[in-house]
Amino acid sequence: MKILYDHLCFWEKYGGVSKYFTEILKNFPEESYDLSLKFTNNEYVSELSHIKVKQLFNKSQFRGKARLISEIGKLFTIPKLLEGNYDIYHPTHYDCYGLKFVSQRAKTVATIHDMNYFAIPQFYNSGGNIKRNQIKMINQVDHIITISNTSKDDILKYTSIDSENISVIYHGVNHGYINSVRRIDYNFPYFLFVGRRSEYKNFKIVVEAFSKLKRQNNSRDLYLVCAGSPFTSTEEELFRHMNVSDSVKIVQATDEQLVNLYRNAIAFIFPSFYEGFGLPILEAMTSECPTIISNCSCFPEVAQDCSLYFEPTEKDQLIAQMEKLLDNEDLRKKLIRDGKSRAMDFDWKKCSEKHLKVYKSLL
Repeated sequence: MKILYDHLCFWEKYGGVSKYFTEILKNFPEESYDLSLKFTNNEYVSELSHIKVKQLFNKSQFRGKARLISEIGKLFTIPKLLEGNYDIYHPTHYDCYGLKFVSQRAKTVATIHDMNYFAIPQFYNSGGNIKRNQIKMINQVDHIITISNTSKDDILKYTSIDSENISVIYHGVNHGYINSVRRIDYNFPYFLFVGRRSEYKNFKIVVEAFSKLKRQNNSRDLYLVCAGSPFTSTEEELFRHMNVSDSVKIVQATDEQLVNLYRNAIAFIFPSFYEGFGLPILEAMTSECPTIISNCSCFPEVAQDCSLYFEPTEKDQLIAQMEKLLDNEDLRKKLIRDGKSRAMDFDWKKCSEKHLKVYKSLL
């Protein structure tokens, strides 16, 4: 059996989708798959040592860069599709360009990570092309993989696909790597926010809750640490308005730094209105960090009773949960213990094995 993956998800330097594909491929025999990737600035793909790639426009930023890299990648993927030396074609994003070149004997599989453009359209100015491509992909491939039962329910809600054509395969977490990172202690108290801060990620409520918590505990030297891209001018204005400019820090963290940011935090806060899975929750739990997450989407499915929850529009609920972890060390220890145990249920090797089982079932 040979699986062909394309280049589509590797246009960005970091990202959850490229991490997912890299992690499952790390657990596959090298001879079992082909990755039609020649140019990328992605950091994760370097972990696939036998895949040789070159960087493209690494130091340049311009409008349309991602699309240009994607279009160039098609020049290398389409010939491989036409050659037909594969049994399964698994596109890595929702562009359906490759489906018309697939060998008649081959089967097709797509991973649908979420249905956020359908479930929370109020947070998007557009998304029409992605929505159309998602529906087209779902209707044309032989089988769908999705990453939570919540996402499966959403696919069934917004499409007419048969439930039997969907397999739920949870993401994993790299326990060995996280446990191997050298521990560095940070000697200041902080809450942690990780990742993108687009509107549906609900970052603003964290800032508002943190500001009020600071006022209520004016003797505490508390910080909010964010791991991700630099703050925008709009975000900096929000910090000034909330009087927390000196208490909010940004870290463009490496993977090792992120592990230690989790380890030292009072808690990791994940306030999103919607996600397909919520991988940072598992990363935090594996890193022995208590979690405070919104009570919606797939989060209770993933974290079960190993986290503190709040309604994503209820600032005072979030503050109450933050205060609990400031004042109750026994609760922190319980969440750390329970969270680490829950995270052990999620493993990239197990995830990879389930992918292979789906592929084999189609042949």
